Amino acid sequence: MRLGIAIPNRVDPGSGRYAPLADTCREIESLGYDGLWMFDAISRGTSCQPDPLIALSVAATVTGLGVGTSILQVPLRDPVALAGQLMTAQVATGGRLIVNEDSYR
Repeated sequence: MRLGIAIPNRVDPGSGRYAPLADTCREIESLGYDGLWMFDAISRGTSCQPDPLIALSVAATVTGLGVGTSILQVPLRDPVALAGQLMTAQVATGGRLIVNEDSYR
């Protein structure tokens, strides 16, 4: 059995850095998890929520975890831009990206 964990995709708004994400990913991997999942969310207020595809690409560079979206809100994205983002994320993750999409409108 393989086990993954979903985490919020947030960046420290003070620094704007992905360092806490990288540290969290290393910790998740050291605990024996196989994968890391993030939700696609629309930012509200002053919350700093980066694109999950970018955040997952960063996560994959610091670990060997499988990475994926819990739900990717396809109808809210430009299809041409999304195709490019998915291709870039798939290359950046070494082919470890899994995408679960939500096509409901």
